[in-house]
Amino acid sequence: MLKHFFLVGLLTVTVACTAAQKLTVGVEPFPPVFDENGQGIGTELLNSIANISELNFQIQVMTYARAKKELENERLDIIGLIPKGLETKDFYQYGLELDWSFDNNVDIYSPHTKYLSSDSIPPKSLGTLVGNAAFFSEALNIPLDKFLEVASLEQLVKMMDKGRLKAIVFERIATMSSIQKYLQSPIYYRFLESMPATFAVANTKQGQLLKEKLDIQILKMATKNTFKRYGNYNTLPPQGKVPYNPKDTIGINTQSTKESTKP
Repeated sequence: MLKHFFLVGLLTVTVACTAAQKLTVGVEPFPPVFDENGQGIGTELLNSIANISELNFQIQVMTYARAKKELENERLDIIGLIPKGLETKDFYQYGLELDWSFDNNVDIYSPHTKYLSSDSIPPKSLGTLVGNAAFFSEALNIPLDKFLEVASLEQLVKMMDKGRLKAIVFERIATMSSIQKYLQSPIYYRFLESMPATFAVANTKQGQLLKEKLDIQILKMATKNTFKRYGNYNTLPPQGKVPYNPKDTIGINTQSTKESTKP
């Protein structure tokens, strides 16, 4: 009898250990979803999924370009955040998006309003983060030779402030919060497009099975408000001056950002 219980217990432990799935997640800093330390709303979401499933997530912070390369080489299980349905064609040869997504506003920023039109920007003077230029070029219809990729948000906004970049293009909350953190001079913005963001897995049989699991679990844990903790940024008018303080965005709702204009 004791031998029987021992074997049953051993089998239970073995099955439990086998069922646990450790996943490596490559993320680009994208505050407040993921900061430079890999913490944020996105981390909280993944942790909540880990608490109710056999999935365990190890987050590694890296550039978007490196994350895509590591996914292509099958050295990462998940990457984020990616522009859902807007990546370049070659990405979808090795990457598979989740069904779930949330919306992000993408703006162009500059200390000078004339550079809020990409037509006025000379080559290699429009900054964005490493790995983002190609899809921004396609999605926003801006010539690729205008872009210059930079490794971090801090470097991006400081290069713009010093005049080494005429303007920058990136997601609103991450960019505005970085401008408010690192700069004192006035910066202007213009809304370009609303782009859905999501996670991606490898476009393999194993990746497809992981996508099915994640799609089920993420819908259980992510509510409509999960990624709206900093929603005041999204009530700003389509064009204006970046507020000096995040609190200055409260109550501003003069015009919907859905009224997009051409870059």
